[in-house]
Amino acid sequence: MNFLQNIRLRSEGCESRLDYDAVFDRFQCTSFLSPPPSIVNSRLLSCSFAKKRKHGHILAVTCEEGQIIILNTKITENNMYSYNINETSEGGNALFSVAWSEIDMKLITTSGNHAVSLWNVHNCGTLTNINLFKAHRCSVKTACFKPQNSEIFASGGRDGNIFVWDARTNNSTGPEQCINNCHKKFITDKSENSSITSLVFQDELKLISCADTDTNIKIWDLRKTYLRNMEKPIPLYQLPSPKKNSLHGYTHMVINKSGSKLFANSSNHIIYCYNVSSFSKTPESTYSGHSVRNFFAKLSLSPDEKYITSTDSDNKIYFWRINSSEAPIIRLSGKSDTLTGLSDISWCPEDPLMLATSSDHSSPWIWTIPSEDKLTPSYSEKKYMDSNSISFVERLSKTHVKCKRNSAMNSISLKNSMKQKELSSMIILPNTVADGYQTHICVNVQKKNKTSNNWLTNLHNQQVKKLIIEKEIKMSPNAKVVIFYLKKFS
Repeated sequence: MNFLQNIRLRSEGCESRLDYDAVFDRFQCTSFLSPPPSIVNSRLLSCSFAKKRKHGHILAVTCEEGQIIILNTKITENNMYSYNINETSEGGNALFSVAWSEIDMKLITTSGNHAVSLWNVHNCGTLTNINLFKAHRCSVKTACFKPQNSEIFASGGRDGNIFVWDARTNNSTGPEQCINNCHKKFITDKSENSSITSLVFQDELKLISCADTDTNIKIWDLRKTYLRNMEKPIPLYQLPSPKKNSLHGYTHMVINKSGSKLFANSSNHIIYCYNVSSFSKTPESTYSGHSVRNFFAKLSLSPDEKYITSTDSDNKIYFWRINSSEAPIIRLSGKSDTLTGLSDISWCPEDPLMLATSSDHSSPWIWTIPSEDKLTPSYSEKKYMDSNSISFVERLSKTHVKCKRNSAMNSISLKNSMKQKELSSMIILPNTVADGYQTHICVNVQKKNKTSNNWLTNLHNQQVKKLIIEKEIKMSPNAKVVIFYLKKFS
């Protein structure tokens, strides 16, 4: 059973503790749609995979001209993706975002005509409009469903207002909850409101919002009414900017399934991770290395929540390992000018080896890792490119491989054992670092025959700074020469 099969089995419930960023080198955009005539000159603004169980392969994409594409990413017999293009009543108005319900095949779209639309998605890919919700005074930029609910959702617009809607009530009565003037700009003119850029529900009672020109992330208690504080509503909690005197906003937010970690992509080129269980004002971790110069830089979490990916203003896609990397580990990009104007990214919840992106190209890009018999590896290059692919993959940091070893033999315990002279004749190395291309090996180094029984004392007396142990290692023909640098322990 190969490595890729293990990863796909894990998505079915067979969890593995190993990181799999080594296979990210094989990401290819080998299958994508030719632009249909109806949207050949239309820009794609957002994309999102369905959240309902066993329907995660369904992708929804919104266009600048008001169309919605429903794409089935399961390969058909002709090795093409099946799709359906739906013309909406917002023809000519851009659809800025799309969001799925967790329990039903329903989605909501936000548009430039100040409205939010609720849709029912059929098996054939066609859409039925359930209702149209209007209350915003400007374009609606973002919306999201309440967890485990397909009738209640929240929307945020350029007017700086947040509305909570209930599709079961009469639309003429307006939204169920209104939070006006949520975010103020940090510029001199305090009368202007910031545009709401992202909304996420932490749970059924808490809603989190961010804006383009406000350094604060705000958490709202939906049990409270905010109509009395029209000018300045007071949030339940507020997460200020970690950097003092920093004038930046946020482009997008995502939250993990448990509602404990919030990831916010800021316009100062940093992704902040907050613990929203304790609402600590200090980020748990930060991720940097990408460029954010517009508000189309979006985030997406992997299905197992081990990785986070983001688009940037240079039309590249970056990957970070959540628990152990501040710098990105992989960067994806298109050949020449094929990948321009990246606007959104979505990770398939059923397949950790599939991504979708929307851009200026008139069709969505599907990033997958093909089976090993279809790969043409070029392991000697840091940039991997297949002749049939339209994408580049560039590794930015080396892959840390977790090898089977003695759990007690970490860097600290190894040093203490050396001091206490408790090392056996066989030393098990604490770990090995591979470049992601060669076979990962663990090497056991035997003790050299010295006049003294304590080999560490001999190394110290001879003041050895570098020890090359090529002859002592029985290496496979394809492996590289391994050089270990041993430092003296005080």
